[in-house]
Amino acid sequence: MIAETGCDFYALYEAGYNVRHGFSVYEHDPSRVATPCHYSFRYWPSAALVGVPLSFLSPGVAYAAWIALIELALFACLGAMYLLCDRRLTAFAPVAASWLMFSPLFLEWRLGQYSLMQAALVTFAAFAYRTERPRAAAASFAASLVWKLNTWIAAPALIRARRFAPLIVAAIVLLVTGVPHFMRNAGSLQAFLANLSVDGVGDENGFTRGNLGLAMLLKLLIGESFAPWMVQALFAACIGVGVVVTWRARHLDLAEQLTFWLALSLAAYRHTWEHHYVMALPALGMLLMRRRDAIVYLVAALLALPTPYHLFRGDWTASHELVYHAVKPVALLALLVLIVGTKKARRPHSSQRLRRYLT
Repeated sequence: MIAETGCDFYALYEAGYNVRHGFSVYEHDPSRVATPCHYSFRYWPSAALVGVPLSFLSPGVAYAAWIALIELALFACLGAMYLLCDRRLTAFAPVAASWLMFSPLFLEWRLGQYSLMQAALVTFAAFAYRTERPRAAAASFAASLVWKLNTWIAAPALIRARRFAPLIVAAIVLLVTGVPHFMRNAGSLQAFLANLSVDGVGDENGFTRGNLGLAMLLKLLIGESFAPWMVQALFAACIGVGVVVTWRARHLDLAEQLTFWLALSLAAYRHTWEHHYVMALPALGMLLMRRRDAIVYLVAALLALPTPYHLFRGDWTASHELVYHAVKPVALLALLVLIVGTKKARRPHSSQRLRRYLT
């Protein structure tokens, strides 16, 4: 199944339209909003506020504007990485290549997805923490907590560093934007909570064949003995590993901890689509600043290359399914291990020197 252009974005577009006119952000009425295609809006009501100004435009123009914003976010991330590399092209080139040659970005643009914006917000927060700009860092990470809730998984890193401001600010914003909406629109809270289920991973032969997460790989490996509780156990195990890393891996500063947790969320989530892997880019960029060798480049290539989906024609064999579903999650696990296991110098120059570029 090939997704139509802009289908994810049009969910945001319609949610923004619904906010303007007093409807639930989770309600879909084709008679009100004529978009070329449409998926369900799955996020907290605060995210729909971004769709409000876009909904004043025609769907096609709004989609083009959203793609332009995504592109700006991408180049802003590259600018932040360039400064973190102390403007050294030899250090920055592998980082830039890992971002610009990352094939899931093309899916992100086609769908009009939101994951790159999340990666950008975490990148900006990491940049600000490393350059000793705590207010900017707190604002950026709080925005990520409000935009997509998956970065709440990184709360242990902020608690460990005693950086409570992003958590407090985001919690207030979520309450202010969510509670009134749920009270006004019956059934909205239930619609949102239905998206939080961690019971299943879908069918590897159906629509969810595009699920390239670790949970789906485990389902293929375990076979008929696979049970829904295993998805919950995987999620709990990922949280446990992350907490141990946060408290024991002292060589990782807060910037690296946050990007590590964002990448870890891909392993924990039950539905990790190919385009979701753009959220591994901040962690990959941070690793490339400390380590550049064949192993890291191989992991970067496996994450960046398109899946072999179109190489398989007709009925897939079990080996086809395994290869297809294994490449991305195995590369992701390797990335996480390399981040924790690499204890080389964190950055080429001090954050104090970096700050001079910003003032």
